[in-house]
Amino acid sequence: GRLRTAYCSLVEHVRPSKLTVCKNAVTPLLCYICLSTVNALSYNASSGVANARVAGVGLDVPISHAPGSMPLEPKTWKQRCSRPDTEQWHQAEIKEWNTLMSQDVFEVVDLPNDRDVPFIKSRWVWKLKVNLDGTVTYKARLVARGDLQDEDTYDETYLPTSRAVGWRTLCSIGCQEGHFFRQFDIQCAFVSADIDRELYMSLPQGLHLPPGKCVRLKKSLYGTKQAGRLYYEKLRDWMLAYG
Repeated sequence: GRLRTAYCSLVEHVRPSKLTVCKNAVTPLLCYICLSTVNALSYNASSGVANARVAGVGLDVPISHAPGSMPLEPKTWKQRCSRPDTEQWHQAEIKEWNTLMSQDVFEVVDLPNDRDVPFIKSRWVWKLKVNLDGTVTYKARLVARGDLQDEDTYDETYLPTSRAVGWRTLCSIGCQEGHFFRQFDIQCAFVSADIDRELYMSLPQGLHLPPGKCVRLKKSLYGTKQAGRLYYEKLRDWMLAYG
């Protein structure tokens, strides 16, 4: 009854790119609407080069789109070191490392003598984030090589997600009740959950440890197969405790 009426109301009146007026209040359906970032890069068709304003740097960085030219983002450490914007990537890596250390994601320990202990590799992932104002931010993320992770290093990996029809129904009921929806982003979400077993990890190029040292994971680092599941369990337990 009520859910069907709410759903039909949503389908009839709400579109994914609009705001909904409920009881004389504009209600942005931010929890459902997927706002696609507008690519504000100015593209020069003749040269095949786009210029983007780098956030916090104050200079225009050429980003090539020409076939066979340097890619927008480095894929390997060699590409990262041979680019003219290598210093910007380096600063992004420093920021990522400091964030992980502040979150107590891992600790530096001696290499385990037992060769049977779980040991995984890691790598850098570099991305350019285009902001709504047209500026570009350099992002670097240190991730575990989950694609090389052995089956004995994780258990559950299933992460339940909501269906679109559920969110649309919820938003419709909220509009009928005059509720205001807000969206928020949880910073460093996955690494807020504790790792479920003892895992050791080597660091990628660019990060150097003393000889005979490695890191032991304390949190569910991005890339580990169980990271999503562990974060879901922590969020679920918190919500149940909150009531």
